[in-house]
Amino acid sequence: MPAFSRFLRYFMVVGRLGSIRRAAEELNVSASAIDRQILNVEADLGMPLFERLPTGLRLTAAGEVLMAAGGRWQKNLADVRAQIEDLRGLKRGHVDIAVIDALAKGHVPAVLHSLQERYPGISIGIKVHGNDIVRRMVADGEVDLAIMFEPQSYRDLTVRAFVDVVLGFVVPGDRVVAVRHLYPDASRFFEKLLRRLGVRIDYVDGRDLAAVDAALPRARVLYLESPTSWTMQALDVRALAALAQRHGALSLIDNSWATPIFQQPVTLGVDLVIHSASKYIGGHSDTVAGVVAGRGDLVATIRRTICPYLGAKLAPFEAWLLLRGLRTLPTRMLAHEAAGLELARRLAAHPRVTALHHPALSGPLPDGLIGTSSLFSFEVDAAVDIPAFCDALEFFKLGVSWGGHESLAIPALITRVQAAG
Repeated sequence: MPAFSRFLRYFMVVGRLGSIRRAAEELNVSASAIDRQILNVEADLGMPLFERLPTGLRLTAAGEVLMAAGGRWQKNLADVRAQIEDLRGLKRGHVDIAVIDALAKGHVPAVLHSLQERYPGISIGIKVHGNDIVRRMVADGEVDLAIMFEPQSYRDLTVRAFVDVVLGFVVPGDRVVAVRHLYPDASRFFEKLLRRLGVRIDYVDGRDLAAVDAALPRARVLYLESPTSWTMQALDVRALAALAQRHGALSLIDNSWATPIFQQPVTLGVDLVIHSASKYIGGHSDTVAGVVAGRGDLVATIRRTICPYLGAKLAPFEAWLLLRGLRTLPTRMLAHEAAGLELARRLAAHPRVTALHHPALSGPLPDGLIGTSSLFSFEVDAAVDIPAFCDALEFFKLGVSWGGHESLAIPALITRVQAAG
């Protein structure tokens, strides 16, 4: 059989227009070449695809069946290309694709070749087999993508996304390098979910650039916080982002503590920036929201592969609340900085306080961090009854979602859980 994808392209246009001559004009191909392709396939099938009438061509029953299947194939091919395009944000890695033998020549390999030329960091391995073998390879996880006929007809093959990119950027077998002392929900996400999905998590001291450099080879993501949670270690974000870029890893940072007022990680080379907008950006303790900002191609990948499926869509009212918070964010952050520093200095001088963790009181701020927010931590000597201390607070309430107008405190036993990580 001639290259099937070329024939199908011709066939679909002829079937739509009902004329080989008009199809030749649209495709910029000779009418004889189109007619020859159709005649050869009709001979192979042993039945006509068109009735040749004085007024033009009309699809036979077999032609109608092939026309419908061809429409589905073209849509599936478009979906495959869109899914491969999702890898643009990574621009590296390897993808194995199984293609049925009937599609091994013509348009499909041409599309894959053009993608490899556009994104040389992504290598694509193509395996050509019959339809049943391709189906088995997908079901057994031997390949990442498959281009085949009627996959939904197989009960043991679930047809969803051709490339299952776990939460946008990591897949089973990938590795994430994360700094120590993370926000608790980030730590639980890594340990309770990503590990179950087959993603390896390695923790490093973000202050030790040599250790980070040694951990990054073959890592997919470098996950940062600066300052880190609880211990408030301010990191050299620019240097860390450069290390990630050198090793081909995607750099992500939680910038909720500093906000864009005091730190703008994208200008330091970070790929994606995450904010818990419920905190300083919202600013009034009345909104639950998150923000991801960064390179347009990476954000587009998240919108295609994550938002439609996990419900990450902000309601109009919550969006309005965030806009309200942004209007006063610069003024509020200056007030947070002043109040936090005043309280931290007083606590540092208290005889029962054995250690105080605040970036502004721990030495010069690193490049890119131009101010500090109001969240900090401190340690007390063993004689202090922490539950009694918390119960005695008058102006501070117990709570976890900082960043609003209230003053909050919380015992930080969670640091002991993460310390070994």
